[in-house]
Amino acid sequence: MRLLIFSEFSAGRFLEGTNLITFAVAKHLAGRGHQVVVLTPHWRQDRGVEERYFREDGVEIYKYPFPGVANPVLRTLYYFLNGLRLHRRYRFDIVLGLYTLPPSLAAVLLGCATGMKKVGTIWEPVACERIGRLPFLPPILRRADGILTMAQDVKKRIVEALSLPPDKVTVIPGFSDLTLFSPGPKSTGLLEAYALEGKFVILFVGRISALKGAPDLIKAVEGLEDVKVLMVGREVEHESFRDLIGHLGLGNRVHLLGYQEQEVLSDLYRTCDCFVLPSLNEGFGLVLAEAMACGKPVIVSDAPPLPEVAGRAGLVFRRGDIQGLRRAILKLRDSSALREELGKEALERARLFDKEKVMDQYLQFFVTLAPPSNHPSSSTSSGT
Repeated sequence: MRLLIFSEFSAGRFLEGTNLITFAVAKHLAGRGHQVVVLTPHWRQDRGVEERYFREDGVEIYKYPFPGVANPVLRTLYYFLNGLRLHRRYRFDIVLGLYTLPPSLAAVLLGCATGMKKVGTIWEPVACERIGRLPFLPPILRRADGILTMAQDVKKRIVEALSLPPDKVTVIPGFSDLTLFSPGPKSTGLLEAYALEGKFVILFVGRISALKGAPDLIKAVEGLEDVKVLMVGREVEHESFRDLIGHLGLGNRVHLLGYQEQEVLSDLYRTCDCFVLPSLNEGFGLVLAEAMACGKPVIVSDAPPLPEVAGRAGLVFRRGDIQGLRRAILKLRDSSALREELGKEALERARLFDKEKVMDQYLQFFVTLAPPSNHPSSSTSSGT
């Protein structure tokens, strides 16, 4: 099978969200002997030279120069034109858009133009709303041979927004690497570095932004002297969050840690007492799966599909309700029995999101859609 992936992809040291899924799927399929090519307008962050082509773990990754890729219309054109260029060389069986706009739109258009099987992805409920506001989109996306999403809640919204038969939409959940994320002792190094001993430790992982509910979490712990918050991820509104932390006098209790290596991240999960994801909008929340794999109770907003992902392993509060989030934090802080109960539920639920099992679901989906072709494998050693 030959698969072309359109993705807002970056192969840097720190992968999050779409990037993580893109590379995990591509690497898994390549490891099973299939040819996988990724086309992206972004590039790996730790290379000094913007090469147009490189291979990583069996996956071929291309970036062709194109002006104005920040514009979504031009980015759709970028995917389509360069995807067509690559298809002439590789003769792909399937084109996959890993994100709604513009990758999925471009993938469906390219599939229609070439006869390839075409697959789109819609992960976030808000994407369904946007599709409904753009009348030209549903007729195009309905021509996809399949739509992928990560939760049943979102599937229902897609079926309604696109007027699709339910069997046209396939749910494959997010994942966590159970060989990396698993229960374990608290890190003495972290306990000492951030003076966590004797404190109730909350962990947040993700973009530190208003959309992820970061300011709500910061405000929710104001006045809770025995609570510490560790926030891992890229600071999107850098100054505003640091100003908020300073204004509330939380400089010694809310720590912004930036990006962290996966090994350090697993120690952070193990060291916290609970994991909080107060997002206003989500597609799945891969970090939830990671936290649960470490046996941690979680607190999530009611933004779909977070309650579905957390299941019985978490407490749910109304998104944007700072006092509701505060009550959930206090409930866990004050009951070790509840933390233990939810932690056990978390471990059980995490098995549903075992990375290897989830990747096999992707493999089965694509093989069923387009069985491996019989023509000789194409190869390339440069981006020319």
